[in-house]
Amino acid sequence: MEDKRIVELFELEADKAIYAFDEKYGRALFQRANQILENVEDAKECINECYLKMWQNVPKRLKNSDALFSYAFATISNIARNMRCRDRKYYVELNDELMSWEQTTDPIENIINRMIVREVMEEICKGSNEICLRVVARRYRNNEPVRKVALDEGLSEASVKMYCRRFRQRVAKALAQRGAGI
Repeated sequence: MEDKRIVELFELEADKAIYAFDEKYGRALFQRANQILENVEDAKECINECYLKMWQNVPKRLKNSDALFSYAFATISNIARNMRCRDRKYYVELNDELMSWEQTTDPIENIINRMIVREVMEEICKGSNEICLRVVARRYRNNEPVRKVALDEGLSEASVKMYCRRFRQRVAKALAQRGAGI
């Protein structure tokens, strides 16, 4: 089916629009998402999000049917990159600092080290106040800039950095007490 007809179907909000679009471009978009995410299930989820965005935005934003694939390709790329950032480890900075031990050939040792880190972090989270948890989660899980966290939480940038530093120090101290070998 031609792009012009697919755009018309989107404008009419016809269910056939998604099927026609998927038939024509689904494979290329899936390959792009999988190239970025390196995970088939995540790529499928990304495709679904892309189709939803296409359904919501094509009638409003796309008047030139020649740009249909370009718009879809840019959309899938952005969604996949955002998913990759969102799905990073819960504590990105902690992983860099605390989990930098040498990888051994013994996978059991690595599994045990990860379990110890997870247990320690859960214990510290239980003993932390709500503002600290919000700041740490936004900074490390969501990978938000210090300035944004500070503005949204009504804190100074120095306070955000202090919460994060103290949290990292508590994790490092607890790991050292447990002799985690990290």
